Amino acid sequence: MPAAYLAGLNVGQKADGWRRGIERDAGKGKRTLVVEAEGRVAGFAVVGSDDDAGFGLLWLMYVDPAFWGKGAARPLMDGSLIALRELGYKTARLWVLDANQRARHFYARCGWVADGETGLATHGDANEPTLRYMCAL
Repeated sequence: MPAAYLAGLNVGQKADGWRRGIERDAGKGKRTLVVEAEGRVAGFAVVGSDDDAGFGLLWLMYVDPAFWGKGAARPLMDGSLIALRELGYKTARLWVLDANQRARHFYARCGWVADGETGLATHGDANEPTLRYMCAL
């Protein structure tokens, strides 16, 4: 994500928004997963329904860069796939920033495949190209 966008985030506001969102989304068939390491949150993911009926969606997955390469991402992905199966999905989708090569390689290692669909993600004033990936569950 653009550095200016990240620098402008307010941690307190984001935390309050996440608390409300987790409570609200639980009733809508979304699940929030967290992976901990060294006594703190190392990453989180949100899964649920895609706008297209019949598809699950990995809405987002973030791992703190301090935990990259330390084994935090794989259990988070595994838990996300299990949650999507438990929610009744046979196929899932995700969107990733085109420029995020690290995430794209990780998703490919986990069995996700780019399906050719593209889009734009807006973060502040920046529009970032995205790619859609699919995964059979």
